[in-house]
Amino acid sequence: MEVPEWAESLQVVRPVNKGRGLVATGPSPTTSSIHIQKGTTMKTILAVIMLTIVTLSGCSNTEEAPTTTVGTYSDDKFRAVVEGDVIVIEILADDTKMLYWQGTWDDGETKVVSAADRDALDASLMGSGADEKEFTVDGDSLEFEFQALGSKTNVSLDKE
Repeated sequence: MEVPEWAESLQVVRPVNKGRGLVATGPSPTTSSIHIQKGTTMKTILAVIMLTIVTLSGCSNTEEAPTTTVGTYSDDKFRAVVEGDVIVIEILADDTKMLYWQGTWDDGETKVVSAADRDALDASLMGSGADEKEFTVDGDSLEFEFQALGSKTNVSLDKE
């Protein structure tokens, strides 16, 4: 079992109960004081410390590790492909695909501000004029705001 860094630095800091015990504290804001009474055996002290470590280490990191966002997302009007550090979004119309967005991508993030690939977008008839576009990955959905010809709409694409 890995011991959290904060647990390794527990220290005795002051006597309590008129000199009959000690308080051990650590630097983590999630730790509480451990009160040790005089006459307590080392086994008991170690058991209390280990129980505290196990209990607090289980809840010290509630954030889930990011998963990959690489893949293809689509609906009947758009297709987005996230590959490595690039996102490409095409507008789908009949048998035609038109580049709408091509830019940077941060894999594993749930909110991404993508920087435009100006060369690619300027060469496309439907290429976005924005220098940045914000994307949100929510489970298996990719969400962004589509802007064209003065109108805006929110788009949500499902992962294939």
